[in-house]
Amino acid sequence: DIIKMDTNIRGTKNTLTSPSKPPAPQKKSKPDDVVTAGAHEVDASNAAILAAIGTLQNMMQDFKAELKQNTLTIANIAKAVDFNSAEIKDCKEQCQTLHVQVKQLKEENTDLVKRAVEVEKRAVELERYKRWNLRVNGLQEGKDENTRQILSDIIGKIVPQWREKMDFILDSVHRLGQSNTNRPRQIIMQFTGRHFRDELWRVTKLHPVCKDLNIHFSEDLTKEDREARMAVWPKVEQAMKAGLKTGFRGPHAFINGQRMLYFGLNNGETKLTLALALQGQQVSPSS
Repeated sequence: DIIKMDTNIRGTKNTLTSPSKPPAPQKKSKPDDVVTAGAHEVDASNAAILAAIGTLQNMMQDFKAELKQNTLTIANIAKAVDFNSAEIKDCKEQCQTLHVQVKQLKEENTDLVKRAVEVEKRAVELERYKRWNLRVNGLQEGKDENTRQILSDIIGKIVPQWREKMDFILDSVHRLGQSNTNRPRQIIMQFTGRHFRDELWRVTKLHPVCKDLNIHFSEDLTKEDREARMAVWPKVEQAMKAGLKTGFRGPHAFINGQRMLYFGLNNGETKLTLALALQGQQVSPSS
């Protein structure tokens, strides 16, 4: 084998071996390559910045649109508040007006109630005054009787001077209600004048004819007077059992000369009280 010798630049001889592939020499970066890489990095950074700016611009546009919408909404709310304020003010004014009207109506209603009570009292008094009637209790009832003729004969015995003018004095005579076998029905007599009624009622109170026939003449009371008597009747009955002197005059009851006043119903209970009639003067009851 031939060994070839090579001499390096220092003069040393190197033994030459079989050729093997020498290591690849490293390439040195050129200045142009460095510039190109830097340019790419700058472009990428600028692109990212531009993208971010675009996103911000889009966000600003959206925010601007929302702000505009909110501004319109607030303006509408402000208008609604102004409208509601005006409505509330108008309602307050109307309430004040209605309050005044209600107060006036209450006063007028109170006055009307007072007038109505007064008118009702006057109407009752007028109806009571126009009652030219008397009722007969206890007269035995016969079949197919002539009630008018029977009463005319009885009155003729009580007031003989009326016999010739009985048809002029008596207006109508009849029994009340349906026939009852247990007791005789009441008879109502209507007179042509109040003075006839008053005179007959006065003379029948203690007349012997009434005692013999066991009959009793009484007032033809109005509905209000009957209710008043019914209200005071428990007290009258209690007084009768106690041996006190009792009686009625119109709607009023008297106990030992003292008149019981009827004040109507209150909470379902009848309020009654004893009071001296005519400011302490004794009033004899007439029944």
